Amino acid sequence: MVVLPDPPTVKDVEHDLLKDKAHKRQPFNYPLISSSTDMVDFSVWDHIFLTSLVGGLTIHQFETPPSMILDLGCGCGYWDIEMARKYPRCMVVGLDKRHIQPNLHRLPDMASIASRVIWDHGDYLDKLNYDACTFDMVRISYGALGVPEFEWQFLLEEVNRVLKPGGVFELLEDDLIFPGGRPVSKPHHQPSSPEAETSTQTFKTRSRNSLLTYDTRSSSFKPNTSSEGLTKSKSGSQDSSQYHSPIPWDDENVEDPLDHSKLLAAWQEMLNSRWLNGQLTSVVPLYLATIFQDYRALPALEVLLPLSDTPVVSGRNSFRCKTDGSTLDQIIDPAPFRHLRPATVKDEPDASSIRSDKGPSHHLSASAPMHLARAVQVVKGCKEAIWEAYERLYGKDPVVKIVREHPKRNTARDQFEYAWMNWENDMADRMGMRDVVQASLGWCPPPDDPPDWRIWRDRISRQPENIRYSSVSSSSTRFDICRCVRGFVAWKRTTDEAPPVPDKSEYVSNRS
Repeated sequence: MVVLPDPPTVKDVEHDLLKDKAHKRQPFNYPLISSSTDMVDFSVWDHIFLTSLVGGLTIHQFETPPSMILDLGCGCGYWDIEMARKYPRCMVVGLDKRHIQPNLHRLPDMASIASRVIWDHGDYLDKLNYDACTFDMVRISYGALGVPEFEWQFLLEEVNRVLKPGGVFELLEDDLIFPGGRPVSKPHHQPSSPEAETSTQTFKTRSRNSLLTYDTRSSSFKPNTSSEGLTKSKSGSQDSSQYHSPIPWDDENVEDPLDHSKLLAAWQEMLNSRWLNGQLTSVVPLYLATIFQDYRALPALEVLLPLSDTPVVSGRNSFRCKTDGSTLDQIIDPAPFRHLRPATVKDEPDASSIRSDKGPSHHLSASAPMHLARAVQVVKGCKEAIWEAYERLYGKDPVVKIVREHPKRNTARDQFEYAWMNWENDMADRMGMRDVVQASLGWCPPPDDPPDWRIWRDRISRQPENIRYSSVSSSSTRFDICRCVRGFVAWKRTTDEAPPVPDKSEYVSNRS
């Protein structure tokens, strides 16, 4: 009798490698370098705005209150504090690289939640230092500037690992937009009329009506599976408002003060060099689909760039979206709703109070300047990273020849600062915060103290020959936006047996 040898064992090498692989981080320089409290203020305002928009602190509607929540990239921790207040038996863990969260034990008003809010510090691109199946909910908000494209897969795998079966993952993201508008088209000459004479005075009123929303109750969505697809930052960024450009305004070679295309190109170069996706809200569904079977993508909310009050560009105001809602489909790019667990996500029963058939509500329209101010603050926080990209793109270009003053200072950095100054003033002109305050509170601005942006606006208005008009027609120009925000909800697959919920003492002992 012949004894045959046992068949050789077939080893799944790929499975073992994927199972035992160690996550090796590639170098990544976070472009947003800002210690200003302005970003904290805007994050609080943005939280209040979105809470009023969706009708709650979360998109997901909990049937059972959560007991453990993890907030990745918690920032100042405002959302974490509000969640601890809403759910008295819930422990909230906020993780962030920066130590900017308040010490709740020192605040008498926070005594009831201080023991249930824990601040952890670290990089959530690394392996999360939490046990598997620990949290009922994990949240990430506005991580687009800090997560390269090649890190999203690992990050979502870690989120899925620390979630309990049936746990909720919420992701709130912005597209990385440089708010700069487009080169202006030369306005057509029109006969003078009373309406034309007063059009300049109504710019600010109409520019406030630049926020549109989409009714999330609509069921007419179609599946959409399309995707769109360094060096260390220097410290001591200059404030362009304090920078006096050596470039004269009347030089024939001076670039158009309303053309921000070079800064836009530098912004894109900065993103590309760090593998950051500028249109993240379009590709997040693809990332989620690789990890979660159940997810829902809400429609994108786009905020139109407020109009400029500069008379020389008044011709492009006619290209803006009407406020009667007739062009809504051209502005909003609704993503499909996944038909998964519809009862567990808020159906926006009060959406009619947000979107009116006659046009945007006053509350949403008036918030457009704040959205622009927030976007500008984010870009300003990346100024040195943008300069490094600008230098790579244009550092070897011939500079403007200046013969009157400071000829030796006319370097690529001077060109950058000149462009930056024009961009900041243009954005401040579009915000029109003084007009907002005057209209809302009735406070009159000081008569003899015009802001820098108004001086800048009046100066370029007196020199229209500096404006190099674009040949792009209004019919082919897409409406400019200053913000595109979108929410996503995903659920971890439920198993037959869920692990027990760890109490606070167990969690603290594991962390120590």
